[in-house]
Amino acid sequence: PDGTAARREHFIARNRLVSGLSKAVLIIEAAEKSGTLHTARFALEQGRDVLVVPGNITSPVSVGTNNLLKAGARAVTCSADILDALGLAGVQSVATIMADTPEEQAIIDLLKNGVQDGESLLGQSGLTAAVFHQTMTILELKGSIKPLGADQWTISQ
Repeated sequence: PDGTAARREHFIARNRLVSGLSKAVLIIEAAEKSGTLHTARFALEQGRDVLVVPGNITSPVSVGTNNLLKAGARAVTCSADILDALGLAGVQSVATIMADTPEEQAIIDLLKNGVQDGESLLGQSGLTAAVFHQTMTILELKGSIKPLGADQWTISQ
């Protein structure tokens, strides 16, 4: 429930829910015995795609991700790979930014004034942190906004 403290014993159950609510699961790093591998297994059991960023073969935190790739997970090396996996390849040009939700529109409207940092956007948007971060991720995946580094954001051109 909302407001419940993050406790170690909740992570696996929570991640089963996360994978079930997702179209795909993106795994950036996972050691050989990482809890992230539970999430990957749940995703596969639930018929979800498992997307994996390949890691350095000498890095202990890449053993799990590289094993997932050997087992048939889909390699991701750029944002276009994610869009393709989600069936969003060829998303329309951002010159005509279309918001699908009021939350997306609120963020786009704020960024029309120019580059802003994430903290300012969160405060001005009136959204909860969870909804804000989810919406920012969706807008970035759609190609509507892009990060400039140092938590600075802009509308994509």
